[in-house]
Amino acid sequence: MVALPGLLLGLATSLCAQRNRTAATPDDGFFDLPHYSIEKAVHIDLGKGNYLELELPADDQLSRFKNFDSLLLVFLIDMKPFKDSLADPLSGKRIDYRIDTAGRKMVRIRETRSPGTTFLLGENDPSLLRLRQDTVYILLAEKEDRFSRLTIVINRYGDLESWIATGINAKMEGLETGKENRWAGDVNPRHGRTAYLAKDPSITMKKDSIYHKAGINDYLEITSIVSLQNYKNYLTPSVDLGFAIGHRKKDFVHEFGLYWEPLFLFGSDTHGRLQTYRNDLLVFHYAFDVAGTLKDPLAPVGLNTNISLGYFIRRSGDFFEKDSWRLTACEVKLLRNRILLQPALYFNNIFKNVTPGLRVCYKAF
Repeated sequence: MVALPGLLLGLATSLCAQRNRTAATPDDGFFDLPHYSIEKAVHIDLGKGNYLELELPADDQLSRFKNFDSLLLVFLIDMKPFKDSLADPLSGKRIDYRIDTAGRKMVRIRETRSPGTTFLLGENDPSLLRLRQDTVYILLAEKEDRFSRLTIVINRYGDLESWIATGINAKMEGLETGKENRWAGDVNPRHGRTAYLAKDPSITMKKDSIYHKAGINDYLEITSIVSLQNYKNYLTPSVDLGFAIGHRKKDFVHEFGLYWEPLFLFGSDTHGRLQTYRNDLLVFHYAFDVAGTLKDPLAPVGLNTNISLGYFIRRSGDFFEKDSWRLTACEVKLLRNRILLQPALYFNNIFKNVTPGLRVCYKAF
């Protein structure tokens, strides 16, 4: 039984595919989209490896990008003071350009160099070959927690000026769908197949954005929780093993779970020898949380509406009376949902002999 918690931690696996969304630097969150804030995301292929991606929190934000030429011209004018620093033909460039609701503009520039140099060999002298593309992210705020993002991926940043008046405005206007302009193919983001605009197949629906609202779907999760709690003057470890089913409805997530939880207490037997007593609970769990732009699910600290009711299906020793229960309500989440603090009440029958406690849980994914 001592090795059981470690074994369960190694075997517990979540059935939901998750991505690592941890920010690389503190300012990444400032130049990024709020999680699960996007309703519409499209990919526009411009040929030769160049493309645009547009991510919108709602269809009514499309109008802000219809005049692509003007938006690009404003960006290039603002970037003129950095022209010399961006002239290196070998470095890969990433530019984050943000405009907030007050019209203030902020820019972050990152340049990276490949550890090696690549050449194209031919009959004449070797030609320097550049394999890294440049990326520009234009982030436009509508509200404090609501942004649209235009991503520009281009083979060479210096060619960006030549994109003005090349017909991209028409592609942006063509994103307005209607009776004469519809999506073809499979538009259901769960099916994994790509939908495209019937009038312009170079425009496809983007489904793999980690910020897309489709990123939260119904799910089945198998997991284990290792916890330490106090009961009267005892400090008792326990292990929860079970499953949870999550159901999303609009901006809310409902989670229902069922767990088996062996709880271990230590005492002396009639001969004074140390004895381990295992008491098993069958735990029913319900959690209610918000999604979308209402809250960042990756916040390091949070409060969750989590209710669980456990019934002692096996009792050992004289610690718990017959028909004993444990109730927990609400929890504080730390370290991105890995550490949970849950107040608890132990009682028997209908709230007789109530004993308060506190559970400190580590959730293994």
